[in-house]
Amino acid sequence: MKEIYSGEKKKQGQVIDCWDMYVGCYVDIFGKPTILKQCDLKTAEWNQFYGSFLTEMKNTFIEELKKYERKALDPKLTRACGGKG
Repeated sequence: MKEIYSGEKKKQGQVIDCWDMYVGCYVDIFGKPTILKQCDLKTAEWNQFYGSFLTEMKNTFIEELKKYERKALDPKLTRACGGKG
């Protein structure tokens, strides 16, 4: 089985797995950078459902952390995800 590598500049040359593949992702296929454009309806529904579920869990964890943290939380944790479907 052929490995697929990331075509994004910050991850160039790294092997990607299923979690790295989304609509709009840059993938290196046979040396040619390719943008993933679409997925089937079931995959889109699965991504939407689990994306909202995981976002809700993340927000719950951040609220729980605020109870115990004395210093400010890292801005990377508190920013909202910007829609890579």
